[in-house]
Amino acid sequence: LLMAHAGISCSLGQTYSGVLNRCVPTAQPGDRCQYSSQCHALFPGTVCDRSICRCPNDFYWTGTHCTDSCPDGYQPNPKTGVCKPGCREGQIDYEGECLNQMSPDHPCIISAQCTGGSSCTDGRCQCPPGKSSIQGVCTRAKSRPGGSCEHGEECTDGSYCLKNRCVCPKGFVLHNQRCTTPLLVPPESACGPDVACGGGSFCVNNICTCPNGHIVINQQCQLPDAVPPGSRCTETDHCSGGSFCLYGICRCPTGMVTVNQRCQIPIEVMPGQTCRVGIDICIGRSYCVEGTCRCPEGMAVERGVCRSPSIVLPGFKCDSMTHCGGGSVCVDGVCTCPKGMTVINQRCEMAKTAPPNYSCRNQEICTGGSSCVAGVCICPRGQIPVGDICKGSTDQSKQRCVTDDQCAKGFSCVSSRCVCAGMLLPNGVCKTSRLASLGSKCVAGLDVCTGGSSCIGGTCTCPSGTIAIDGRCRIRKRVLPGDPCDEATFCGHDSKCIDGRCVCLDGFEIVNRQCRKTDKKKSALPGERCDRNTVCTGGALCEQGKCTCRAGFEAHGGICKWKPVQPSTVSPGFSCDANSICTGGSTCIGGICQCPTGESVEGYRCVTRISVAISSPPGSYCRPDIGVCTGGSYCRNNVCVCPQEKIPIANQCVRPKEQIALPVLGMKTQQCGKELPCRTGMICVDGMCRCKPGSTFDPATATCIFSSTQNSDYPRSSQPVTPGKSCISSKFQYCVGGAICENGYCLCPQGTVHVSDQCQSLQSLFSNNNAQREKREVLYKLGAQCAANIHCNRGAICLRGICTCPQHWKFVDNYCVPSIYTSTQPMM
Repeated sequence: LLMAHAGISCSLGQTYSGVLNRCVPTAQPGDRCQYSSQCHALFPGTVCDRSICRCPNDFYWTGTHCTDSCPDGYQPNPKTGVCKPGCREGQIDYEGECLNQMSPDHPCIISAQCTGGSSCTDGRCQCPPGKSSIQGVCTRAKSRPGGSCEHGEECTDGSYCLKNRCVCPKGFVLHNQRCTTPLLVPPESACGPDVACGGGSFCVNNICTCPNGHIVINQQCQLPDAVPPGSRCTETDHCSGGSFCLYGICRCPTGMVTVNQRCQIPIEVMPGQTCRVGIDICIGRSYCVEGTCRCPEGMAVERGVCRSPSIVLPGFKCDSMTHCGGGSVCVDGVCTCPKGMTVINQRCEMAKTAPPNYSCRNQEICTGGSSCVAGVCICPRGQIPVGDICKGSTDQSKQRCVTDDQCAKGFSCVSSRCVCAGMLLPNGVCKTSRLASLGSKCVAGLDVCTGGSSCIGGTCTCPSGTIAIDGRCRIRKRVLPGDPCDEATFCGHDSKCIDGRCVCLDGFEIVNRQCRKTDKKKSALPGERCDRNTVCTGGALCEQGKCTCRAGFEAHGGICKWKPVQPSTVSPGFSCDANSICTGGSTCIGGICQCPTGESVEGYRCVTRISVAISSPPGSYCRPDIGVCTGGSYCRNNVCVCPQEKIPIANQCVRPKEQIALPVLGMKTQQCGKELPCRTGMICVDGMCRCKPGSTFDPATATCIFSSTQNSDYPRSSQPVTPGKSCISSKFQYCVGGAICENGYCLCPQGTVHVSDQCQSLQSLFSNNNAQREKREVLYKLGAQCAANIHCNRGAICLRGICTCPQHWKFVDNYCVPSIYTSTQPMM
């Protein structure tokens, strides 16, 4: 049937398009189209939308007409807009295909098929970890006390999940695989795994026992009447607030102070913050002066520490804690010389000038637009000196240079002048041949191939009989069986290059550096036994009855393969050898990776040292990068230690026989006198160290404490001043508690802090912290294992992994002390 339109007849299955003025194929709903006339020809009202014939206004095609919803049993296809038969119950639609829903442990394609809480994994519906299928539903697995709950299992019988394990709650015990409450009994009753102690008691040797110092009152462990710190006490009294009874007085442990009738560790206060005398400790080298932690004169606070400003040379970085030296000033974080000056011998000096092509080796400032390059004032690229000014010019032969980059394109730097190696055109342009590397594209007659290659077929190629290695054409060298081989060589005499060595094939052996077939001898792999009738294969040699690989090789799959030695990397400060590589800029010197002179270790790298050194006496903490050990000691394992033949006495490293030791801890030693004076706070009387009049010896602090405000060494009109308060260094005022009058204030000496009107050492202050003391007593007591001296306390050092007293020292009252000391207390 022909359809006529405007004089054009269209055959069956086609319709006329007024846009194209020709016949086009008709299209049904759901078919692809280009024009709405294709759709409208068969079913009037349909349109071509998104290249698909469909109903307008998002209606759906039922097969006969357009409707806003599909009939029962059909569902719309969103891609084509055509109603299609729907999926049955128990099925899902997946990209136009009906898929059956599947229960756990059945095959699947997508997770939407899986029911009961399962998902499609590896082609099967599987329950999540910690769940299992029960009647087609994924249910949490159950675990009894002591069992695993790592995958979400449900803990039963009163237990709960803790660190992937079902455990009983606190106060419950496991009995017959259930968590039950134990029987509670009063103090002094029998106890066991199923019987708990009540009334504040604990089960000790199967008996409910009260803690030390507690007694049983009305079936409860209670303390007797408590005595507060500072009050008188007897051996039967209980000192409260953390104090203990010593010499009839409830005293706080050393390093603690009394606050509201309780012993407390002094609070650390940063410099610049408010402090309370006797309660707070000023840290960061500051002192509590008139209620404020202040830095000593000439020092300022930097990151919470009092520091002296360091001097920085011109050209280096600067900040608020540095002072620019050499006449420079801090500009944008760099010590910079003033305008018109330059750095000469690390100082700012008036700058000298130099015109183009003149020397600037003595730090002259280049003028005329030139810049100093390798000691010569050079004009920019494309310019030459005209008089004393750099100007543009095509004549590059007058341009001085140091490198090719300073010459114009095509010119090269030869004998400090820009020279054209090719053809110099009248316009000053240097025309040269192009260089083409081995393997790159080239044009014959124009490009020059490098590395010994030639331009063949538009590519720089190596000649016959050579091979490309590292960008050059090299002749392959013929090597014999047993010799080393690589890609630049080829193995002769029927041998084969295996793991860097020419090896004969199986059934052959090396005879006079040739592969000869052997009929009589048997072959053996590396590692197997061999004799004179055996041929070791795979590159091995028969040594002591066994086929053995050469040094540096090891057997893999019956062949001796090269075993590369991987050098180990070592950080600065650690041991090194010939097979080590020192990192962070350090060098292996004397078996230790050491930083260059003037540098120190910071974060496993060598950095320039600009901080001010901190002085540390023997036995103090130190760091090689910022500390200086004094008294003849040196820093080892972060502790200032004395040489092997010396011991630390009075912050000095001395030989044991030298007579410079001071009587320590108020003990009787050799007779005191001019050659052997007593320690601070004591005087020498009849060869014995005694406390000064008006003071008494305190065994708890091993110091002489003044019992009154008067001191026999000063006039009665003089006034004692406690640490931290202002003073006048004269006969009218004197500092007590071990302080010294400096800069108008009673300040504690270096290494001590102000606590309860006394100067105490940092070591004694912090070593008595309860938590730290318990930890050190357990981990670092004498005889415990250690890795460094800092791990040992009470004067011990780490020797062969054990905390031990040093040589010439003795173990007295749980402390290591020099052998020259005795246990006799001073005469009172």
